[in-house]
Amino acid sequence: MSSIAKIASGLLLTVLPALPALACSVNMGAGWPAATGNYGEGAANLLGGVHEQGIAWLSLPRRGEESQLVLAPDADGQWWVSRARADRRIYHTSNNYNHFGVELRLDQEPKIERAPIPSELALRLVDRWQRALDGAGLAAQAPLMEDEDVLSIQIAGQRVSGRAPSCGALPRLLGQRALLEELAGSKEKKHEKRYEAISEALDKYDERVAKGKV
Repeated sequence: MSSIAKIASGLLLTVLPALPALACSVNMGAGWPAATGNYGEGAANLLGGVHEQGIAWLSLPRRGEESQLVLAPDADGQWWVSRARADRRIYHTSNNYNHFGVELRLDQEPKIERAPIPSELALRLVDRWQRALDGAGLAAQAPLMEDEDVLSIQIAGQRVSGRAPSCGALPRLLGQRALLEELAGSKEKKHEKRYEAISEALDKYDERVAKGKV
């Protein structure tokens, strides 16, 4: 490159402003997507119930069985994590000669597994989720209804629904659901190991937040 070209290149870099960071848009909003409320409420009640405290992650897929992961305390204050999956798809479309339309198959008993979790760890999870959801500003927008899987999150009595987020802090927290599911389905002798894994994942998440990396 000639000296003139080098000078011109340097001037160009000086003049051009830095490109702004791409905004993170989360396709979720307060409440249920349109025409999903009865279905969602029925599925949530069947798959572990609705709780005023804690968190519930409800998955409403386009195909296959619905499922829900719940982190909540019982009447005695003991926190539990439970996972439930419908035995057969709840949202059923029928087009036979005797019946045409949609029925909600709520007359079934889903498989539910659960395990206790220390209250300190559970409350820490609730706190991180509450902060992440508040930071995403989802309460100010409506959920979008699209022809794809729906994720509905209920926390401290409030619900947000829509497409599972793919940017920002929420995906990193969503990745920790697998650890909670492992805990729910594990034997008692493995509980301590599961608690440690969840705590370490939260430590790493907190470090990233402190460094502004989420």
